Amino acid sequence: MQHQLSTTQLHLAAQLEEHQAQLHSNIADKTCEFEQLKDHCEKVSTEQHAKLYEMEVAYVDLQSEFKNHHTATSTRIAELEAEKHDLLTVLDKTHSKQVKLKQSFGNRLREQNEVIDNCVD
Repeated sequence: MQHQLSTTQLHLAAQLEEHQAQLHSNIADKTCEFEQLKDHCEKVSTEQHAKLYEMEVAYVDLQSEFKNHHTATSTRIAELEAEKHDLLTVLDKTHSKQVKLKQSFGNRLREQNEVIDNCVD
């Protein structure tokens, strides 16, 4: 029976060694897989950080461009408002001159008609 126990023990020991070897192999495989995944995650993280930085730079550029465009537009609006004011002033003066010229023409026409009337009489 002792001999049989020894054979059983040897068989169990061999199975245990085989199981341990399989576990070591599985650990090595999982460690390798873990390292690959870790490297992939680091690569993806680096790429995402680079993309995020590019997007932040693009956002700042667009924001600056918008501010410049807004400032230029505001300046142009102010210039156009000033031009409009100047044109309205000129138009008002022109209208005043036109009214005075009409009055002057009307007065001269009356005077000439009076002269003609006096000459006819």
